Amino acid sequence: MIANRLALAGCGSRALSARNEGIAAPALILIQKRNVHESYIPSGSGGRSSFSGIVATVFGGSGFVGRICLNRLAKHGASVVVAHRSPYQYVRHLRPMFDLGQLLMRDFCMEDSDDRIRELIQHSNCVVNLIGSNKPYQNCTLEKANLEWPLRLAKIVAEKNDGTRLLHITKLNCNHEFGRKTSKLLQLDYAAEVGIREIYPEAIIARSSNVFGYNSTYTNFFVHERQEDLGKFGGMPLLYDGGKSTIIQPIYSGDLGEGLARILKHLDSPGKTFELYGPRRYVLKDYVEYIYKIMDKPCYLYDTLGPMDSSKANFVQKKLQKLVTRYFEKQEEPRFLFPRAVDVISRLGTPLESWATKDYFDMIHVTDNRTGLPGLEQLGIEPTPFEDKSMLLHGYLHLWDSFTIQSKHTLPNIKQQSTYLPRVK
Repeated sequence: MIANRLALAGCGSRALSARNEGIAAPALILIQKRNVHESYIPSGSGGRSSFSGIVATVFGGSGFVGRICLNRLAKHGASVVVAHRSPYQYVRHLRPMFDLGQLLMRDFCMEDSDDRIRELIQHSNCVVNLIGSNKPYQNCTLEKANLEWPLRLAKIVAEKNDGTRLLHITKLNCNHEFGRKTSKLLQLDYAAEVGIREIYPEAIIARSSNVFGYNSTYTNFFVHERQEDLGKFGGMPLLYDGGKSTIIQPIYSGDLGEGLARILKHLDSPGKTFELYGPRRYVLKDYVEYIYKIMDKPCYLYDTLGPMDSSKANFVQKKLQKLVTRYFEKQEEPRFLFPRAVDVISRLGTPLESWATKDYFDMIHVTDNRTGLPGLEQLGIEPTPFEDKSMLLHGYLHLWDSFTIQSKHTLPNIKQQSTYLPRVK
Protein backbone atom coordinates (compact mmCIF):
# COMPACT_ATOMS: atom_id res chain seq x y z
CA MET A 1 0.00 0.00 0.00
CA ILE A 2 2.83 2.43 0.79
CA ALA A 3 4.49 1.71 -2.56
CA ASN A 4 1.19 2.29 -4.35
CA ARG A 5 0.72 5.64 -2.59
CA LEU A 6 4.24 6.75 -3.56
CA ALA A 7 3.59 5.80 -7.17
CA LEU A 8 0.37 7.80 -7.13
CA ALA A 9 2.15 10.81 -5.62
CA GLY A 10 4.82 10.65 -8.33
CA CYS A 11 2.22 10.67 -11.10
CA GLY A 12 0.50 13.68 -9.50
CA SER A 13 3.71 15.72 -9.33
CA ARG A 14 4.49 15.02 -12.99
CA ALA A 15 1.02 16.10 -14.01
CA LEU A 16 1.36 19.39 -12.04
CA SER A 17 4.71 20.26 -13.66
CA ALA A 18 3.35 19.51 -17.12
CA ARG A 19 0.38 21.85 -16.53
CA ASN A 20 2.71 24.70 -15.48
CA GLU A 21 4.78 24.24 -18.68
CA GLY A 22 1.67 24.26 -20.88
CA ILE A 23 2.04 20.64 -21.86
CA ALA A 24 -0.92 18.28 -21.93
CA ALA A 25 -0.95 16.28 -18.74
CA PRO A 26 -0.58 12.51 -19.15
CA ALA A 27 -3.39 10.27 -18.02
CA LEU A 28 -3.05 9.01 -14.47
CA ILE A 29 -2.83 5.23 -14.60
CA LEU A 30 -2.43 3.30 -11.37
CA ILE A 31 -1.78 -0.42 -11.73
CA GLN A 32 -1.83 -2.53 -8.55
CA LYS A 33 -0.21 -5.94 -8.57
CA ARG A 34 -0.72 -8.20 -5.60
CA ASN A 35 0.62 -11.73 -5.50
CA VAL A 36 0.00 -12.20 -1.77
CA HIS A 37 -2.94 -10.86 0.17
CA GLU A 38 -2.10 -8.55 3.04
CA SER A 39 -3.64 -10.97 5.52
CA TYR A 40 -0.92 -13.54 4.69
CA ILE A 41 2.04 -11.20 5.22
CA PRO A 42 4.00 -12.06 8.40
CA SER A 43 4.07 -9.40 11.07
CA GLY A 44 5.37 -8.97 14.58
CA SER A 45 8.61 -9.91 16.29
CA GLY A 46 7.81 -13.62 16.53
CA GLY A 47 5.96 -15.79 19.03
CA ARG A 48 2.34 -16.23 19.99
CA SER A 49 1.47 -12.55 19.63
CA SER A 50 2.84 -12.41 16.09
CA PHE A 51 1.73 -13.77 12.74
CA SER A 52 4.05 -16.03 10.75
CA GLY A 53 2.00 -16.09 7.57
CA ILE A 54 0.74 -19.64 8.20
CA VAL A 55 -3.03 -20.06 8.06
CA ALA A 56 -3.68 -23.74 8.77
CA THR A 57 -6.77 -25.89 8.96
CA VAL A 58 -6.15 -28.80 11.33
CA PHE A 59 -8.34 -31.89 11.20
CA GLY A 60 -8.08 -33.96 14.37
CA GLY A 61 -6.74 -31.13 16.51
CA SER A 62 -8.53 -32.28 19.65
CA GLY A 63 -6.63 -35.58 19.82
CA PHE A 64 -3.43 -36.43 21.67
CA VAL A 65 -1.04 -35.41 18.87
CA GLY A 66 -3.40 -32.65 17.73
CA ARG A 67 -3.21 -30.73 21.00
CA ILE A 68 0.58 -30.74 20.93
CA CYS A 69 0.67 -29.71 17.28
CA LEU A 70 -1.74 -26.81 17.92
CA ASN A 71 0.41 -25.59 20.81
CA ARG A 72 3.53 -25.53 18.62
CA LEU A 73 1.70 -23.82 15.75
CA ALA A 74 0.52 -21.14 18.19
CA LYS A 75 4.09 -20.76 19.44
CA HIS A 76 5.20 -20.04 15.85
CA GLY A 77 2.49 -17.41 15.37
CA ALA A 78 0.15 -19.36 13.10
CA SER A 79 -3.53 -18.67 12.58
CA VAL A 80 -5.43 -21.95 12.89
CA VAL A 81 -8.88 -23.28 12.06
CA VAL A 82 -9.63 -26.36 14.18
CA ALA A 83 -12.17 -28.69 12.57
CA HIS A 84 -13.56 -30.91 15.34
CA ARG A 85 -16.57 -33.05 16.15
CA SER A 86 -16.34 -32.79 19.95
CA PRO A 87 -18.68 -30.73 22.14
CA TYR A 88 -17.32 -27.29 22.93
CA GLN A 89 -16.47 -28.15 26.54
CA TYR A 90 -13.95 -30.72 25.25
CA VAL A 91 -12.06 -28.27 23.03
CA ARG A 92 -12.33 -24.95 24.86
CA HIS A 93 -9.04 -25.64 26.68
CA LEU A 94 -7.27 -25.12 23.35
CA ARG A 95 -8.10 -21.39 23.26
CA PRO A 96 -5.48 -20.16 25.79
CA MET A 97 -2.72 -21.47 23.50
CA PHE A 98 -3.44 -18.78 20.90
CA ASP A 99 -3.51 -15.03 20.86
CA LEU A 100 -6.90 -13.36 20.53
CA GLY A 101 -8.41 -13.98 17.09
CA GLN A 102 -5.80 -16.53 16.00
CA LEU A 103 -7.94 -19.62 16.70
CA LEU A 104 -11.22 -20.47 15.00
CA MET A 105 -13.35 -23.44 16.08
CA ARG A 106 -15.53 -25.11 13.44
CA ASP A 107 -17.81 -28.13 13.74
CA PHE A 108 -16.85 -30.96 11.42
CA CYS A 109 -17.51 -34.63 10.80
CA MET A 110 -16.10 -36.98 8.18
CA GLU A 111 -19.63 -37.51 6.87
CA ASP A 112 -19.90 -33.82 5.93
CA SER A 113 -20.21 -32.85 2.28
CA ASP A 114 -17.28 -31.78 0.12
CA ASP A 115 -18.62 -28.23 0.08
CA ARG A 116 -18.34 -28.08 3.86
CA ILE A 117 -14.70 -29.21 3.69
CA ARG A 118 -13.96 -26.66 0.96
CA GLU A 119 -15.40 -24.00 3.23
CA LEU A 120 -13.07 -25.03 6.06
CA ILE A 121 -9.90 -24.83 3.94
CA GLN A 122 -10.74 -22.04 1.48
CA HIS A 123 -8.77 -19.34 3.32
CA SER A 124 -5.92 -21.62 4.50
CA ASN A 125 -2.51 -22.07 2.92
CA CYS A 126 -1.79 -25.20 5.00
CA VAL A 127 -3.95 -28.24 5.76
CA VAL A 128 -2.93 -30.76 8.44
CA ASN A 129 -4.60 -34.15 8.69
CA LEU A 130 -4.19 -35.81 12.10
CA ILE A 131 -7.33 -37.95 11.87
CA GLY A 132 -6.63 -41.63 12.39
CA SER A 133 -7.77 -44.56 14.47
CA ASN A 134 -6.15 -47.66 15.96
CA LYS A 135 -9.46 -49.49 16.40
CA PRO A 136 -12.84 -49.51 14.64
CA TYR A 137 -15.84 -47.72 16.08
CA GLN A 138 -19.55 -48.22 15.60
CA ASN A 139 -19.85 -45.50 12.96
CA CYS A 140 -16.25 -45.41 11.72
CA THR A 141 -14.21 -48.29 10.30
CA LEU A 142 -10.44 -48.42 10.08
CA GLU A 143 -10.62 -48.04 6.31
CA LYS A 144 -12.75 -44.93 6.55
CA ALA A 145 -10.54 -43.10 9.07
CA ASN A 146 -7.10 -44.18 7.83
CA LEU A 147 -7.58 -44.47 4.05
CA GLU A 148 -10.82 -43.11 2.61
CA TRP A 149 -10.74 -39.79 4.47
CA PRO A 150 -7.09 -38.86 3.65
CA LEU A 151 -7.67 -39.56 -0.06
CA ARG A 152 -10.84 -37.51 -0.05
CA LEU A 153 -9.10 -34.60 1.65
CA ALA A 154 -6.20 -34.78 -0.83
CA LYS A 155 -8.61 -34.48 -3.78
CA ILE A 156 -10.28 -31.40 -2.29
CA VAL A 157 -6.93 -29.73 -1.56
CA ALA A 158 -5.73 -30.53 -5.09
CA GLU A 159 -8.85 -28.85 -6.50
CA LYS A 160 -7.78 -25.53 -4.95
CA ASN A 161 -4.70 -25.50 -7.18
CA ASP A 162 -3.12 -22.62 -5.26
CA GLY A 163 -0.09 -24.27 -3.66
CA THR A 164 -1.80 -25.17 -0.38
CA ARG A 165 0.43 -27.40 1.71
CA LEU A 166 -1.10 -30.70 2.78
CA LEU A 167 0.57 -32.49 5.72
CA HIS A 168 -0.48 -36.08 6.48
CA ILE A 169 0.96 -38.12 9.35
CA THR A 170 1.45 -41.90 9.19
CA LYS A 171 3.32 -44.60 11.11
CA LEU A 172 7.04 -45.11 10.73
CA ASN A 173 6.98 -48.80 9.76
CA CYS A 174 4.29 -48.57 7.09
CA ASN A 175 6.98 -48.36 4.41
CA HIS A 176 8.36 -51.81 5.25
CA GLU A 177 6.95 -54.99 3.80
CA PHE A 178 7.30 -56.95 7.05
CA GLY A 179 5.28 -54.34 8.92
CA ARG A 180 2.50 -54.34 6.33
CA LYS A 181 2.28 -58.12 6.50
CA THR A 182 2.03 -57.90 10.27
CA SER A 183 -0.65 -55.26 10.76
CA LYS A 184 -3.58 -53.98 8.74
CA LEU A 185 -3.06 -50.54 10.25
CA LEU A 186 0.31 -50.26 8.51
CA GLN A 187 -1.24 -51.49 5.26
CA LEU A 188 -3.83 -48.73 5.36
CA ASP A 189 -1.22 -46.07 6.17
CA TYR A 190 0.95 -47.13 3.24
CA ALA A 191 -2.03 -47.22 0.88
CA ALA A 192 -2.94 -43.70 2.03
CA GLU A 193 0.61 -42.49 1.35
CA VAL A 194 0.60 -43.91 -2.19
CA GLY A 195 -2.89 -42.59 -2.94
CA ILE A 196 -2.14 -39.09 -1.65
CA ARG A 197 1.05 -38.90 -3.71
CA GLU A 198 -0.88 -39.84 -6.87
CA ILE A 199 -3.63 -37.29 -6.21
CA TYR A 200 -1.48 -34.44 -4.88
CA PRO A 201 2.27 -34.89 -5.53
CA GLU A 202 3.12 -31.80 -3.47
CA ALA A 203 1.67 -33.35 -0.31
CA ILE A 204 3.96 -33.74 2.71
CA ILE A 205 4.17 -37.11 4.50
CA ALA A 206 5.43 -37.33 8.09
CA ARG A 207 6.11 -40.84 9.36
CA SER A 208 6.21 -41.00 13.12
CA SER A 209 7.40 -43.69 15.48
CA ASN A 210 5.39 -44.56 18.59
CA VAL A 211 4.74 -41.43 20.67
CA PHE A 212 5.28 -41.21 24.42
CA GLY A 213 4.14 -38.39 26.66
CA TYR A 214 1.51 -37.51 29.21
CA ASN A 215 -1.45 -39.86 28.73
CA SER A 216 -0.10 -41.28 25.46
CA THR A 217 -1.95 -44.16 23.83
CA TYR A 218 1.23 -46.16 23.30
CA THR A 219 2.41 -46.19 26.91
CA ASN A 220 -1.13 -46.50 28.26
CA PHE A 221 -1.49 -49.78 26.40
CA PHE A 222 1.11 -51.47 28.61
CA VAL A 223 -0.45 -50.24 31.87
CA HIS A 224 -4.10 -50.51 30.87
CA GLU A 225 -6.35 -52.26 33.37
CA ARG A 226 -7.36 -54.74 30.65
CA GLN A 227 -3.82 -56.10 30.70
CA GLU A 228 -5.08 -58.21 33.61
CA ASP A 229 -7.27 -60.07 31.11
CA LEU A 230 -4.28 -60.72 28.86
CA GLY A 231 -2.32 -61.77 31.95
CA LYS A 232 -4.39 -64.95 31.99
CA PHE A 233 -2.34 -66.08 28.99
CA GLY A 234 0.86 -66.07 31.08
CA GLY A 235 2.33 -62.56 30.98
CA MET A 236 1.72 -59.18 32.59
CA PRO A 237 1.82 -57.29 30.29
CA LEU A 238 1.59 -59.88 27.53
CA LEU A 239 4.25 -59.53 24.80
CA TYR A 240 5.56 -61.66 21.98
CA ASP A 241 8.86 -63.28 22.97
CA GLY A 242 8.64 -61.38 26.26
CA GLY A 243 9.50 -58.15 24.39
CA LYS A 244 13.10 -59.25 23.80
CA SER A 245 12.98 -59.34 19.98
CA THR A 246 11.53 -55.85 19.36
CA ILE A 247 13.66 -52.70 19.10
CA ILE A 248 11.78 -49.41 19.42
CA GLN A 249 12.75 -45.76 19.01
CA PRO A 250 9.86 -43.76 20.53
CA ILE A 251 9.50 -40.02 20.03
CA TYR A 252 8.47 -37.46 22.62
CA SER A 253 5.12 -35.83 21.86
CA GLY A 254 6.56 -32.31 22.20
CA ASP A 255 9.26 -33.08 19.63
CA LEU A 256 6.65 -34.47 17.24
CA GLY A 257 4.47 -31.37 17.54
CA GLU A 258 7.45 -29.06 17.05
CA GLY A 259 8.56 -31.11 14.05
CA LEU A 260 5.15 -30.85 12.36
CA ALA A 261 5.09 -27.07 12.91
CA ARG A 262 8.57 -26.62 11.42
CA ILE A 263 7.74 -28.84 8.46
CA LEU A 264 4.89 -26.49 7.56
CA LYS A 265 7.28 -23.51 7.71
CA HIS A 266 10.11 -25.15 5.78
CA LEU A 267 10.46 -23.82 2.22
CA ASP A 268 11.52 -27.17 0.74
CA SER A 269 8.98 -29.40 2.49
CA PRO A 270 6.33 -29.75 -0.29
CA GLY A 271 6.53 -33.17 -1.89
CA LYS A 272 8.93 -34.51 0.75
CA THR A 273 8.65 -37.38 3.22
CA PHE A 274 9.98 -37.04 6.77
CA GLU A 275 10.76 -39.69 9.37
CA LEU A 276 10.32 -38.49 12.95
CA TYR A 277 11.69 -40.66 15.75
CA GLY A 278 13.50 -40.42 19.07
CA PRO A 279 17.27 -40.29 19.60
CA ARG A 280 17.71 -43.69 21.30
CA ARG A 281 16.72 -47.25 20.56
CA TYR A 282 15.41 -49.51 23.32
CA VAL A 283 14.50 -53.15 23.65
CA LEU A 284 10.75 -53.28 24.25
CA LYS A 285 11.30 -55.44 27.31
CA ASP A 286 13.50 -52.77 28.94
CA TYR A 287 11.03 -50.03 28.02
CA VAL A 288 8.10 -51.80 29.68
CA GLU A 289 10.11 -52.78 32.75
CA TYR A 290 11.21 -49.17 33.15
CA ILE A 291 7.59 -47.98 33.16
CA TYR A 292 6.55 -50.52 35.77
CA LYS A 293 9.54 -49.74 37.99
CA ILE A 294 8.65 -46.06 37.98
CA MET A 295 5.12 -47.01 39.02
CA ASP A 296 6.51 -49.41 41.63
CA LYS A 297 4.32 -52.11 40.16
CA PRO A 298 5.22 -55.78 39.53
CA CYS A 299 5.90 -56.79 35.94
CA TYR A 300 5.91 -60.38 34.66
CA LEU A 301 7.33 -60.50 31.13
CA TYR A 302 7.20 -64.24 30.57
CA ASP A 303 7.76 -65.65 27.10
CA THR A 304 4.51 -67.61 26.84
CA LEU A 305 3.47 -66.52 23.33
CA GLY A 306 6.80 -67.15 21.68
CA PRO A 307 7.85 -65.23 18.55
CA MET A 308 5.27 -63.34 16.52
CA ASP A 309 5.95 -65.64 13.60
CA SER A 310 3.78 -68.60 14.63
CA SER A 311 5.78 -70.96 12.40
CA LYS A 312 8.70 -70.52 14.83
CA ALA A 313 6.58 -71.21 17.93
CA ASN A 314 6.03 -74.54 19.65
CA PHE A 315 2.70 -76.32 19.97
CA VAL A 316 1.62 -74.65 23.24
CA GLN A 317 2.64 -71.18 22.04
CA LYS A 318 0.62 -71.60 18.83
CA LYS A 319 -2.47 -72.48 20.85
CA LEU A 320 -1.98 -69.47 23.11
CA GLN A 321 -1.61 -67.17 20.10
CA LYS A 322 -4.90 -68.44 18.71
CA LEU A 323 -6.58 -67.78 22.07
CA VAL A 324 -5.22 -64.21 22.10
CA THR A 325 -6.53 -63.69 18.57
CA ARG A 326 -9.92 -64.98 19.67
CA TYR A 327 -9.86 -62.68 22.70
CA PHE A 328 -9.59 -59.60 20.48
CA GLU A 329 -12.10 -60.89 17.95
CA LYS A 330 -14.77 -61.28 20.63
CA GLN A 331 -14.53 -57.55 21.38
CA GLU A 332 -15.60 -56.69 17.82
CA GLU A 333 -18.22 -59.37 17.26
CA PRO A 334 -21.81 -58.15 17.82
CA ARG A 335 -24.07 -60.13 20.12
CA PHE A 336 -27.30 -60.76 18.27
CA LEU A 337 -29.32 -61.22 21.48
CA PHE A 338 -29.05 -57.45 22.15
CA PRO A 339 -29.75 -54.36 20.03
CA ARG A 340 -26.49 -52.84 18.87
CA ALA A 341 -26.77 -49.80 21.17
CA VAL A 342 -27.46 -51.98 24.20
CA ASP A 343 -24.67 -54.32 23.15
CA VAL A 344 -22.09 -51.51 23.09
CA ILE A 345 -23.17 -50.07 26.45
CA SER A 346 -23.28 -53.45 28.18
CA ARG A 347 -19.66 -54.15 27.17
CA LEU A 348 -18.27 -51.21 29.16
CA GLY A 349 -16.13 -52.36 32.05
CA THR A 350 -16.15 -56.00 30.95
CA PRO A 351 -13.57 -58.15 29.11
CA LEU A 352 -15.71 -57.63 25.98
CA GLU A 353 -15.03 -53.87 25.95
CA SER A 354 -13.10 -52.81 22.86
CA TRP A 355 -9.87 -51.29 24.20
CA ALA A 356 -7.38 -52.58 21.60
CA THR A 357 -7.26 -54.73 18.47
CA LYS A 358 -5.12 -57.61 17.32
CA ASP A 359 -3.71 -55.38 14.56
CA TYR A 360 -2.52 -52.83 17.10
CA PHE A 361 -1.16 -55.56 19.37
CA ASP A 362 0.91 -56.94 16.49
CA MET A 363 1.96 -53.49 15.26
CA ILE A 364 3.68 -52.50 18.52
CA HIS A 365 5.91 -55.59 18.15
CA VAL A 366 7.37 -54.44 14.83
CA THR A 367 10.94 -53.19 15.13
CA ASP A 368 11.31 -49.52 14.17
CA ASN A 369 13.15 -49.24 10.86
CA ARG A 370 14.64 -46.06 9.43
CA THR A 371 15.47 -45.32 5.80
CA GLY A 372 17.57 -42.17 6.17
CA LEU A 373 14.90 -39.63 5.22
CA PRO A 374 15.01 -36.15 6.82
CA GLY A 375 14.02 -36.09 10.49
CA LEU A 376 14.14 -33.95 13.61
CA GLU A 377 17.83 -33.12 13.34
CA GLN A 378 17.41 -31.74 9.81
CA LEU A 379 14.60 -29.55 11.18
CA GLY A 380 16.88 -28.14 13.86
CA ILE A 381 15.33 -30.06 16.77
CA GLU A 382 17.36 -31.93 19.37
CA PRO A 383 15.33 -35.10 20.13
CA THR A 384 14.41 -35.77 23.75
CA PRO A 385 15.30 -39.20 25.24
CA PHE A 386 12.56 -41.16 26.95
CA GLU A 387 14.24 -41.20 30.37
CA ASP A 388 14.46 -37.39 30.40
CA LYS A 389 10.65 -37.16 30.32
CA SER A 390 9.85 -40.21 32.43
CA MET A 391 8.46 -38.08 35.25
CA LEU A 392 5.49 -37.36 32.99
CA LEU A 393 4.37 -40.89 33.84
CA HIS A 394 2.89 -39.58 37.06
CA GLY A 395 -0.25 -38.99 35.04
CA TYR A 396 -0.64 -42.74 34.57
CA LEU A 397 -0.70 -43.19 38.32
CA HIS A 398 -3.85 -41.11 38.54
CA LEU A 399 -5.37 -42.78 35.50
CA TRP A 400 -4.58 -46.42 36.12
CA ASP A 401 -3.42 -46.97 39.67
CA SER A 402 -2.77 -45.40 43.07
CA PHE A 403 0.86 -46.35 43.58
CA THR A 404 3.32 -43.78 44.88
CA ILE A 405 5.80 -42.53 42.32
CA GLN A 406 9.48 -42.80 43.10
CA SER A 407 11.63 -39.73 43.45
CA LYS A 408 13.62 -38.56 40.44
CA HIS A 409 16.89 -39.60 42.08
CA THR A 410 15.81 -43.23 42.45
CA LEU A 411 14.63 -43.78 38.88
CA PRO A 412 16.07 -46.98 37.36
CA ASN A 413 18.48 -46.95 34.47
CA ILE A 414 17.09 -47.99 31.11
CA LYS A 415 19.27 -49.84 28.64
CA GLN A 416 19.52 -48.43 25.14
CA GLN A 417 20.38 -50.22 21.93
CA SER A 418 23.03 -48.09 20.24
CA THR A 419 23.13 -50.08 17.01
CA TYR A 420 20.37 -51.67 14.98
CA LEU A 421 19.78 -55.36 15.63
CA PRO A 422 17.94 -57.49 13.07
CA ARG A 423 14.63 -58.86 14.22
CA VAL A 424 14.87 -62.21 15.99
CA LYS A 425 13.06 -64.76 13.87
